[in-house]
Amino acid sequence: MPTPLLTTKFHIPRPRAQLIPRSRLTTRLEAGVRQGSKLTLISAPPGFGKTTLLSEWVYWPQDANGHRPAGPKEAQPSDFTPQPAGVAWVSLDEQDNDPVRFWSYVISALDKVQPGLGTEAMTMLHSPQAPPIETTLTHLVNALAAASQTCILILDDYHLIQTEPIHQAVTFLLDHLPAQMHLMITSRADPPLPLTRLRVRRQLTELRENDLRFTLTEAVAFFNQLMGLNLTPNDIIALEERTEGWIAGLQLAALSMQGLADTADFVRAFTGSHRYIIDYLAEEVLARQPAHIQKFLLQSSVLDRLQGALCDAIMNNTARPPVSKELIPAAVPPNPAASGQEILEYLEQANLFLIPLDGERRWYRYHHLFADFLQARLRQTAAEPEVVALHRRASDWHAANGSISEAISHALAAGDADLAAGLIEQVIINMLINGEVTTVSEWLASLPETLVQSRPRLSVGQAWAMIISTEWEHVESLVDQAERVLAADEATNRQSDDPTVRGLWGEIAALRAMIVGRQGQVDQAIELCRQALVRIPADNLIVRSIITMLLGDSYELAGDLEQATKTLTEAIKLAYATDNFIIVLTGSSNLSNVYEERGQLPEAIAVCRQALELVQEKATVPGQPSPVAKWVYLRLAELLREQNHLEAAKQYLTIGLELEPILHVPGGNLGIGNLILARILQAQGDLAGANEAIQQAIETGKDLSPVNLWRTAVQARLWLAQGKQAKARQWAESCGLPLDDSFDYGNYPGEYATLVRVWLAQERFSEAVELLQRMQSAADGAGRQGRLVEIFMLQALALHRQSKAEQALTPLIRSLTLAEPGGYVRTFVDEGAPAAQLLQTVKSRGIAPSTQSYVDALLAAFPPETELSAAPTLSAASQPLIEPLSERELEVLGLVAAGLSNQEIADKLIIAEGTVKKHLHNVFGKLSVRSRTQAVMVATELHLL
Repeated sequence: MPTPLLTTKFHIPRPRAQLIPRSRLTTRLEAGVRQGSKLTLISAPPGFGKTTLLSEWVYWPQDANGHRPAGPKEAQPSDFTPQPAGVAWVSLDEQDNDPVRFWSYVISALDKVQPGLGTEAMTMLHSPQAPPIETTLTHLVNALAAASQTCILILDDYHLIQTEPIHQAVTFLLDHLPAQMHLMITSRADPPLPLTRLRVRRQLTELRENDLRFTLTEAVAFFNQLMGLNLTPNDIIALEERTEGWIAGLQLAALSMQGLADTADFVRAFTGSHRYIIDYLAEEVLARQPAHIQKFLLQSSVLDRLQGALCDAIMNNTARPPVSKELIPAAVPPNPAASGQEILEYLEQANLFLIPLDGERRWYRYHHLFADFLQARLRQTAAEPEVVALHRRASDWHAANGSISEAISHALAAGDADLAAGLIEQVIINMLINGEVTTVSEWLASLPETLVQSRPRLSVGQAWAMIISTEWEHVESLVDQAERVLAADEATNRQSDDPTVRGLWGEIAALRAMIVGRQGQVDQAIELCRQALVRIPADNLIVRSIITMLLGDSYELAGDLEQATKTLTEAIKLAYATDNFIIVLTGSSNLSNVYEERGQLPEAIAVCRQALELVQEKATVPGQPSPVAKWVYLRLAELLREQNHLEAAKQYLTIGLELEPILHVPGGNLGIGNLILARILQAQGDLAGANEAIQQAIETGKDLSPVNLWRTAVQARLWLAQGKQAKARQWAESCGLPLDDSFDYGNYPGEYATLVRVWLAQERFSEAVELLQRMQSAADGAGRQGRLVEIFMLQALALHRQSKAEQALTPLIRSLTLAEPGGYVRTFVDEGAPAAQLLQTVKSRGIAPSTQSYVDALLAAFPPETELSAAPTLSAASQPLIEPLSERELEVLGLVAAGLSNQEIADKLIIAEGTVKKHLHNVFGKLSVRSRTQAVMVATELHLL
């Protein structure tokens, strides 16, 4: 389950009933939204009322005439909107620099505005192998674009975000923001976003320091009407000039003047820069509070968020009287025996820079400036052990109340590495499963390296984090270290029966399985996975499901497809029991691949559809596809393509490409999707569309192996279908596929099958037949019946091309026998006329392996223009030409044999394409053939080429 989010961070600060309306600014905010700008930026130094302004704009809308109240006394609670509609608010803090945490809060805030909108994006974000954040944001943007309601996302205190990947992702969001959404940001400094570009395009609304300063009119209203100080106009002008309209300075001045008999003296003495104003006025405010309130303010300043019981805990206040609001008059300090909750309520009433974070007045935070001052003051006045004790008590309270992340932060602030390490051990695996790798890595980096190495749970967790981040360099050394420490502990303490220790040994075995698996040591990986499952506790279903899936994948690589099927099925069941849909869908995709390898296409399709149904049973939004189902949809598209259900295949492919990928594999997801699309379009006769799709697939996967080799192999097959044999031959010469006896020809089956096709086109029959025999041996030994369907069919074509029609029927019958139960179609139809002619022979002789209807269905799937008659076998002696070919016709025929298209022949001979067609028409007539392939075959037998 994802780490719980603090609901207080979504709370929109409610404006006080008495404030200074700033209609000149809220009108500009309103105009920015209505005029369609993408971003509103409120950028100014601290204390300029950025958050307060947004709060006023959200809760205090214009009236029917477009007006807002003109003075503070008009602002009553009844004037405010009870529930702001369409506004998603996130109060940011320094812990939000973890990209997963940052986007968790953003997505959750949007989901609160439009329930269900962010469900799929959140699932995607917290997947164990999360994709690039741009893909998750693409799904979020699509959901926003489909929504009918306008949504405004407010990110408050964005200056606290220092992580570059977050800035890049926010830029991506801005670039693709739908018209229904507007982003508002408050920040103390300009964020590293494309402000210039937005400004030039008039997509940016800006409010800056000069805009936010109090005008003289606003300052008069603030001091005399709101604060009741009755200052003279000259005093107000002096304060306004000396603070330059700085709202925090004016507020601090007003608080300091309350109760003074001679405010004029204060005004005359009031001078200095912002920094000195903060020091002076904050000390004046602090000094006017009773000693126990000062102590509370200083000690509680170590907290990011304040709550009554939490404050009691850090101050060691255990015995407290019940809170009685009747006994606490407004702005009157409570007595020293007051509870933390009573003091917080007093601070809020006294306007002492305390901001409520929820509607129940349970959680608060200090104004950032005031908190900075209090913390600096605490460091100056308190001994280090006292500050350490405060953080340690805060850590203990958070840990006891389930806020482990906050507990860890305070433990680290206390410098208590052992305490922090123990807390990290409690949550590290859950956080990694939910994708919070950045936070985990930062925590571990803050601990002494020797401490991490001495605690196997941390070493193993760090190894998992590095694998998730694809940083394999130090994984094995971390595993070695964890293993040494565990072994030493067992020798000393004999803890081998401890479930936690057994679980760690299991994880170590799983990590080693992944290490050796990357090195091709499949048998060892299987044994290590088995060892891991023996040691992992039976109730740890999440880890067991992951390791079981890894074991199933290892069985498949080893060629034990029966065991792979059973193991992957078990992994799916374990994952479903814990709602771990990542493994449900990934395992189902892998299982369908095993079924396909076994030639069981209906079973492969069924397992994919069942996985989608299982996930949909618990979907938050019924009927909406889950983004983690990406690969299942692509698998269905490929399987249905083979069965010749081309339109259905395109529909599944479209759904898959519209969802974010769950597994980040080499080559990217658009590349794989476009490969499937290219094959579908080729099957539909759209060669131009297939060419475009294959180019997109190659473009999205440059320099990415091994997927790139499959891309170019698919393109080579497309060239063969288009008669571009020269280009296909170039691919065969440069593909670099190993051809030695020691190589496992079970690897790259599609690539080797393409190489066979190119060699057949080149009449390199002996080489093609030899390669097919090696491929057959590899597939036979592993029980990969699905691969044998294609291998036997290619053997039949090889014999047919050598005019061994009778011999070709034997491997063809074997291919049909394996193919019929699976409903294979495109494996035969994509080979064109030669395959059709062989199938026609099978039909005419009545030698179909089981039912004639399957052969009939295959023949019906060929395009109507496909030649079904047997290919001519001519000889120069028996069938001389009635009319010899002209010199130009021989030249054209030679270029056809070289694999050039009509247009390429026209370009080479500098003639029109229509002239080329006329020459070919004459050649076909003189040779008594009906296709380019037959023309080349006959011309070869007549020694014309």
